[in-house]
Amino acid sequence: MRRSVRCHRRLAPGVGVISTCRQRHTARMRMLRYICLLLMTATVSPTTAAEFAAPNIVYVGCTVHDTPWRGDLEAWRHSRKLIGAALTKWFGVGAERQHHLINPSADELETFLTETLPPTLQANDIVVFYLGAHHRKKGGILLGARTKIADQQLGEWLQRIPQRTLLLADVCFATRLEDNVDFPDNVMRVHGASRRQAATDLNLDGKHRKTRRFFEATQRVVSEDLEMHETLFSIMGYICVHAMLQMRQQTDVSLAANALAELMRSEQERMRQYTRRTSKTPTLSIANPQSWLLAERAPEAPWPLANYGRQGLQVTTIEAMLALDEQDVDIGYGNLLIGKLYDPEMDLPHFDGQLDAMAYELRERIQDPTDRAHVAATMADYLFNEKGFVADVDPYDEDFLLHVLLETKHGRCSALVALYMALAERLDLPFQSVCIPEHIYIHWPASANGEALNIETTQDGVILTDNVYAARCGGEFSEKEKKFYLQPQSKRQTLAILLSPLGSALREKERYDEAITACQLAISINVHDAEAWNNLGMAYRLSDSGELARVSYNKALAINPEFAAVWNNLGTVTDNVEERIGHYKKAAALDPNLADAWQNLARAYFDNGDYQLSLACVRRYHTLGYLMPQEFLLKLKGKM
Repeated sequence: MRRSVRCHRRLAPGVGVISTCRQRHTARMRMLRYICLLLMTATVSPTTAAEFAAPNIVYVGCTVHDTPWRGDLEAWRHSRKLIGAALTKWFGVGAERQHHLINPSADELETFLTETLPPTLQANDIVVFYLGAHHRKKGGILLGARTKIADQQLGEWLQRIPQRTLLLADVCFATRLEDNVDFPDNVMRVHGASRRQAATDLNLDGKHRKTRRFFEATQRVVSEDLEMHETLFSIMGYICVHAMLQMRQQTDVSLAANALAELMRSEQERMRQYTRRTSKTPTLSIANPQSWLLAERAPEAPWPLANYGRQGLQVTTIEAMLALDEQDVDIGYGNLLIGKLYDPEMDLPHFDGQLDAMAYELRERIQDPTDRAHVAATMADYLFNEKGFVADVDPYDEDFLLHVLLETKHGRCSALVALYMALAERLDLPFQSVCIPEHIYIHWPASANGEALNIETTQDGVILTDNVYAARCGGEFSEKEKKFYLQPQSKRQTLAILLSPLGSALREKERYDEAITACQLAISINVHDAEAWNNLGMAYRLSDSGELARVSYNKALAINPEFAAVWNNLGTVTDNVEERIGHYKKAAALDPNLADAWQNLARAYFDNGDYQLSLACVRRYHTLGYLMPQEFLLKLKGKM
């Protein structure tokens, strides 16, 4: 009773009741605000946040925290590191695209902004420039080594950067920069304090409970995800990372510069209102807002391709690939390793990624992988009509290489077969290769899902029967040829087949030792590959190993006795002129359009004193569109 009397003493009737209602209302409002805050901060969770990709951001963090004029700006140093860590972890901005300037002098900062940085930038880059330093109320930025610059100098240096620039001015009296600096149009500014406010720090381990509560969820993510355990930051720097974290939680697929700045401003204002520290929390402002695309949400990863995790993707040499068991061999990657032997500067991951991208597109279009005609037609339309791949009519040294085909869209049969098989293994299609003399094509073996079919890559992916290829061979094979030609090849054998033209290309580059090694490796897998034996012989001949060349040519002829080019090559390493003439005549008889055979036969007849026959061979050589050297013609004329 006394308490009741004391409560109502000196109050008008009913005043005590109204006061109590107001207290309850205030308590309820505080509870509602607290619950809302918990709901908002609960959204910033490292486990549910979606990743963004920011390939165009270049981060420049500049802090001057050790000056003799003012106190240590340790909080700004932590903010610089924090923003860099967030860009790395959440947006993929690697260390090579970040620059941290610590206590630079005026000369050092000028050199970096005007000379060092601009040449490293690409046209589409966006420079995020965080500046944390002492800024005087009357103007002037204090830098390291007891140097300082006028505000306008900063603007002049930024004019030397033509790329879009987002300036995060985390300095005292920041908006005074707008009065003193003529910023270029490509610079968007976010100022951490007004013209009369000092930039302040944020102590997450301090006594102010509401501040700790406001950033509780963000601090947990920063500690766990970014592994930064400092508790002292600048308010603007921490608000920037706080806003980044919230934007990662939103459903938007992109992050724009003006959206980030607006969220920073609204969150800083919300912090001011929640903590009721309006006098100690500066006001953030934005100048020249721009909707530049800072980052895009990375697309969800599709389910893996069929070759995902294959052991062959881990090897670094073709020799290691060929040493694997058949199920571990990756034929696409193996072909790129072959290309790496020819061109060591070739960007293998780039072309491997290109094959993956093509396979993903094809997988979306192939509705029923058991419908063989549909699969073959879809692949043919995609590769030859949409992508524009073309079979070369006149093959040249490099067009057998898979990466050259991907780069130029032109290639011979071996490169197109490699492309088909690289895509097929990613789509879990059991394609094989089959060889006939001087040609290779795709074979899809029969299974419970359908009959076997052949795909001719040099005719825009048309399906041909076995009889067509048998007819192209022109007759019966020898017993050794039957073990290689018209036989489905394994992935290891297919890679070995492609090592033979590698030997030929290396030989043309006068890299004879490498050519010999490539051909020997091919033969170690496919001992009945006559073309590999022929290429090995040519490499031996040019490296002055005539006897080894003869052995190689004879090995090729033992497999394919009607290989015209080999008869011609054998003549080049035969000393006896009569035998040499016989080899050239055999080559010309097997292939009347083999120009080299007629040229060599003309020279052999000349050496043997048969000048009329030599002249006849010269005329035949000319009818094929070639001309004998003038020196030889003069010698022959002198003998007639």
